[in-house]
Amino acid sequence: MAALALTDRDALYGAVQFWKGAKDAGIRPVFGVDAGMEDGSRLTLLARNDDGWRSLCRIVTAARANRPKGTALTAWKTIDEYNAGLIALSGGAEGRVARLLAAGDRAGASREAARLTELFGGDFHIEIQRRLIPREDAIATALYGFARTEGRPAVATNGAVLARAGDKRVHDVLTCVRHHTTLA
Repeated sequence: MAALALTDRDALYGAVQFWKGAKDAGIRPVFGVDAGMEDGSRLTLLARNDDGWRSLCRIVTAARANRPKGTALTAWKTIDEYNAGLIALSGGAEGRVARLLAAGDRAGASREAARLTELFGGDFHIEIQRRLIPREDAIATALYGFARTEGRPAVATNGAVLARAGDKRVHDVLTCVRHHTTLA
């Protein structure tokens, strides 16, 4: 494997540990952010180069500024301003393109994909994920068909949350704390 990407949700928490691990394994690390957008959609951003790293840092800083922990939101105007050196993926089932397709608005999905392609200088790809969630197969099929008919590149990603299976219990506890609920 020549390269591997890591995206954190609305942050770059794992960047240093990921960089060290990738370096030790002889793999080129690609840093990214799974950005929660102000309209409720998601957009996956990957740093292509040093300019991309700087753009990611600026986007994360703006999304988290003056917001309570865990409630970062990225404004589309921030993406308009800081997109140098970035590769964008459509956000899978939670992205704008998928939401427009699910609503039956293929023309709107096409316009959104064209807008993002222009914004990222051609570095925009349709993201397809398999996370074993309801309706995922239909969404993946729709996104893949859209990418093929639109002549757009498709990228398969995997939304892994944990580095080790043994981390699940700690993750569950932290999630309950964040949502002010109990483990039941």
